[in-house]
Amino acid sequence: MAQIGMSNPVRDIVRQPQFSHADINSINRVLGFTEEQRAVILEVYEAHLRAFTSELNELILDLEDARDEAIATNHPGPLAATRSKAERWKERSKELDEQFLSDLRLLLTRDQEALWPRVERELRRIRLTPKGVFAGESIDLVRLLDAVHPQWNEHPDLKSIVDAYITAIDAALTERERARESASASIVWGGDQAQRDRMKQAYEDIRRTRIRVRGINEEHLRRLLSALPQPSSERLEIAFYENAIGPTRATTPLDRRIRAVGTLPDLTPRQAAAAQAAIDKLDDARLGFFKATYAAHAELQNSEFPISLARYFDGDDAFVSSMDFEAIDEQNPVRRAMQQRFDFERQIYHDLRPLLTREQRALLPTPDDQTIWFNWPVPDFR
Repeated sequence: MAQIGMSNPVRDIVRQPQFSHADINSINRVLGFTEEQRAVILEVYEAHLRAFTSELNELILDLEDARDEAIATNHPGPLAATRSKAERWKERSKELDEQFLSDLRLLLTRDQEALWPRVERELRRIRLTPKGVFAGESIDLVRLLDAVHPQWNEHPDLKSIVDAYITAIDAALTERERARESASASIVWGGDQAQRDRMKQAYEDIRRTRIRVRGINEEHLRRLLSALPQPSSERLEIAFYENAIGPTRATTPLDRRIRAVGTLPDLTPRQAAAAQAAIDKLDDARLGFFKATYAAHAELQNSEFPISLARYFDGDDAFVSSMDFEAIDEQNPVRRAMQQRFDFERQIYHDLRPLLTREQRALLPTPDDQTIWFNWPVPDFR
């Protein structure tokens, strides 16, 4: 009997409204709400959130019920019938978001309404920034600055830098989005060499705009670091590089294991002192490893093409199908940077391990991947 697979429509539905409290704060920074305005706008937002959540929950119940019926009857019909509901919700969620903005604008003064193009620029940056894929490309310096130095808006020097950043990054993000949209039709695997050449040009166009976005983030990070007082400057630098390489690369299983030693119960004074010394070593090297990993990603992304794509563009289908990872790794600066970090952390744990009992080591976190590798990724030493 033939089998038919059908994806779960609940999985891909929009579950959050477009705007959050952080977005309202961003709009407030541009328009300068009065206390009365802010209170009313928050009430409008909470009403919007309730309406969004209510309709979403009703849709999820319908979709889950259809999935349950499909399982019970061993027939995909009920699931197929709900797909139109899931598709309509995409448009309906946009309508609810647009209605919130429309309601918000009714509460503005004439002077605030005149500033609305700046709000649109702010919202555009918030919407487009997460679409970055290169290191440092999906960074929003304004959000990071809000987190580490929320009073920045009170300082003319910082405000001038941020204003320049907002203007520059808006133009770069808009250019990147245009390149993504115009190139989407060209990113098609297969075809003749002419198609590969078109795909190569599309890839290059997008890569160029991504590098420009990253460059603007780097330039204005340097300016902000020189203008910020300590410890805000250090916090911003750490936040930038940590977010620029992504949370999965900002920490490692062995880093977590070493730090967990300090939380073990009933440590002796000698064990506690050794654990703190190990953690201090990790902290001292943290920013350096973030920067090294970031630089390695940038080096790889700044090259003309990754080796796999370069060979594909030249007509080497066999290379793409076999995915010669060993050949790729030989030229991969990211692997080299992570290997240096691994060696550093392994030595710290190697020195700390003899001070712990076997029972204490058994309480430490282990990697999600239970396969033990002895060079990459971090092995599970116990």
